[in-house]
Amino acid sequence: FTNPEEAQARKEATLRSKKAVVIGGGAQGLEIAFALKELGLEVGVTKRSPPPFPRSLDPDMGKIISKYIESEGLEIWFGKGIDRINGINRVESVEIAGETIPTDLVVMAVGVSPEKSLAEKAGITVDRGGIVTDERLQTSVKDVYAIGDCAQTFSGVDGKPINMALATAAFKQATVAGINAAGGDAVYDGDLGTFVSFIGDLEIACTGYNTPIAERNGFEVISGRANMQIKPRWMPGAKDVSVKILVDVSSGRIIGGQSIGEEGAAWRVNVISLAIRKKMCIDEFCSLELAYCPAISELYDPLQAAADVALRRFNRKKK
Repeated sequence: FTNPEEAQARKEATLRSKKAVVIGGGAQGLEIAFALKELGLEVGVTKRSPPPFPRSLDPDMGKIISKYIESEGLEIWFGKGIDRINGINRVESVEIAGETIPTDLVVMAVGVSPEKSLAEKAGITVDRGGIVTDERLQTSVKDVYAIGDCAQTFSGVDGKPINMALATAAFKQATVAGINAAGGDAVYDGDLGTFVSFIGDLEIACTGYNTPIAERNGFEVISGRANMQIKPRWMPGAKDVSVKILVDVSSGRIIGGQSIGEEGAAWRVNVISLAIRKKMCIDEFCSLELAYCPAISELYDPLQAAADVALRRFNRKKK
C-alpha cells in the first residue's frame, strides 16, 4: 500500500478473511504471517527454497525457525512453490505441489529487484545487482550517486559486489553519498547485511556471510555453535538462545554470525558484526570480556561458548 486509505482497505479485507496463504519465507513474509495469526486467521506459508532465510541463516539454524513456526500452529510448505491462484473476482484457493489449498487471502512477500531503467537510459553502468557504485557510492557518471535497494555496492566481508536491500545499509549509504555530493570525501566500508527480525516471540539476527554463500565465494568455513540460556537456570526469566559464529579457515577471521532466541539474539549479532568489521580473528574474539550479573546475564555467555567451540575447531583444523 502507498497511503492510509489503501492500508485501511487491506486491513478490512484481512478482517473478512478466515484463511491466508503467505508466499515468501523471509523476514517480511514471516512477520506478516504471524501478524495475520494474531488477527485470528488460519495461516500457511510457502516458499520455493527449503530453509527459511536461505541468504542469511545456515540450514541448521533455519530448522529452529521451521520447528517454531509449526509449533505455533502455522502450516508450512517450504521447498514447494505456489503453482496457481484460483478464483473469479476473489481468491478461492491456491495450488501447491499438486495440492489444492482453500484460502480467501493471498499475501505475496517475495522480495525486490533493483530498478535500473532510469540509470540505463542515462548511460550509467548497471549490473545484475543494480546501479554500479564505487567506494564513494558514485556511479560511472561523475557526481551522480546511487544508494539503497537500486544500488550495487560491495561486501564488507570480502569486497565482492552485492545488493543489500536493508534500511540500515541504505541509511549508511545515504550518509556517505550525501557527504560526497556536498563536496566532502567520505568512503563507504561495505555491507555486512546485519539485520534482526521479530517472528512471533523469536529474535532472528544475522551478520556477514552464512556458510553456503561463504563457500560459494571461495571460503573454507568452520563454525562454532552454542545453545544455552541467557541467565543462570535458577534465575526467573532464563530463556534460550542459539548463537553460531563462522570462521575462515585460511586466516582465522570471523566472517559471519547468526543468533536466534526469545531475547538477546540481536545484541550478540551486533557484537559479531563489529568483529567482522574490524577483521578480528577468532582467537582475539575469544578474549572478549562481557558484563555479568545473574539477574541480567550468564557468567559464561552463549556468545563466548560459540566462539570457544569455533576456536577449538579452528586450531584442530590448522594442525
